[in-house]
Amino acid sequence: GGLIIKILKRTAVFEDKDTSPGPPLAQSIKLSIPKKTKLYVDQTLRERENAVAMHRAFQMDLYRLRLRAAREYAKALEASMAPVSADLQEPLKMNAVVQGIGPVFKLTLNVQNTSATRPAINLYVSFLYDEHLYSVKRAFFKVPMLVPGLTYPIVTFVESLSDRGASDTIK
Repeated sequence: GGLIIKILKRTAVFEDKDTSPGPPLAQSIKLSIPKKTKLYVDQTLRERENAVAMHRAFQMDLYRLRLRAAREYAKALEASMAPVSADLQEPLKMNAVVQGIGPVFKLTLNVQNTSATRPAINLYVSFLYDEHLYSVKRAFFKVPMLVPGLTYPIVTFVESLSDRGASDTIK
């Protein structure tokens, strides 16, 4: 056997709860759903009539998007702009994250040593950019010793100097 002891306040109020099975009472309240507009009815009819063509167009656009992504990745690999180092002595993986929408952006370069056992030392990062379009707060960094498997963020701020919204790549 067992003994359960509960301590209650003197001012406790006990309420009867509905223990009957089924949905809660709040579920039976009617919601005010607006009437279907003519535009909505016309749109659903158009979607029913052209469902196959719309799905086919969606699939074609999806294939084109995948093809373009693959081509751009291949172009980046050919231009040696890949996020993975091709040098076997210093196996590095890098990716850049741009944060911000205004004339000032936060540029974070995440550097990771993909070696199994060897740390990477004496590395430097330099950002190459068009000085007429951008002003980089700090364009040259000495990277700390990279322990294998850990990701190291390198953060700088970039300001767009163009008032016309012109842009170029930062390497």
